[in-house]
Amino acid sequence: MSCISTYVLEKKGIKKVLEKEGWIHAGDLWSDRRKENVHFDHLFDVKAKDAVLYDRLAACFSNPERAEAMMNWPVWFKGDDAMCWDVNYGFSDTPAFVLAISYPDELFHLTEYMECSGMDRFYFRGTRFDTDRKEVVFLETDHRGNPVNHTLPVLPLSFEEKGSEVWVTTQAVFYPESTEEEEVSEEDVFKPSVEPRVVKMILRANKEDFCKKGEEIYLFEREGSHIMYECEEHDIKGLDERQIVRAIEEGRDFPKIK
Repeated sequence: MSCISTYVLEKKGIKKVLEKEGWIHAGDLWSDRRKENVHFDHLFDVKAKDAVLYDRLAACFSNPERAEAMMNWPVWFKGDDAMCWDVNYGFSDTPAFVLAISYPDELFHLTEYMECSGMDRFYFRGTRFDTDRKEVVFLETDHRGNPVNHTLPVLPLSFEEKGSEVWVTTQAVFYPESTEEEEVSEEDVFKPSVEPRVVKMILRANKEDFCKKGEEIYLFEREGSHIMYECEEHDIKGLDERQIVRAIEEGRDFPKIK
């Protein structure tokens, strides 16, 4: 069974801009599986637009053929404001990464749907060097373009403003922990070997660290801000923040509870 990752890059008018500035054109790509050229209406072609940038990025790949394959990408559009691409048996945010380098002042929104490992959504503007990972990554931002440390998309059951805070009711999924004596790792907490427990959680954040996009709500973590997690139906006192966040992320994939 194939594993497909789908990426959606949103920016108002992105289709017209990319076509006008020469990033996108119709063309053919060789298919090793079909042993023939396949025609695409839209190819995102880095070399055709910016040969200097192409050479810079190509040096990061193991061979010229790999570089050519990773920077000449078939894409499709959802209207005028969203460019999409699919990846079989892997992951590649190359088109978004190239545009982040080429338009460092433009604010983009990226959705990464990984069939085998969930979904991620975030705003970004430009790139930065991550000293921990020792590589260049997106500069994550809020919906206004201000830098943040992390974005938490949640499935809202309800939300309300209370003074300077926003209280978001969402759902989280917890799997029963192991009853054996050996040390339980973070991965073990979420083993889907038994029936999960879906519970309501309340997230409290400052208003400036909150925004609503479509059906989802985003909470932004930045220097000096924090999110408070409250749950009456499950004891979360022994869990660290990463475990709680993961439980909330998994909760997006379950039907909404009442």
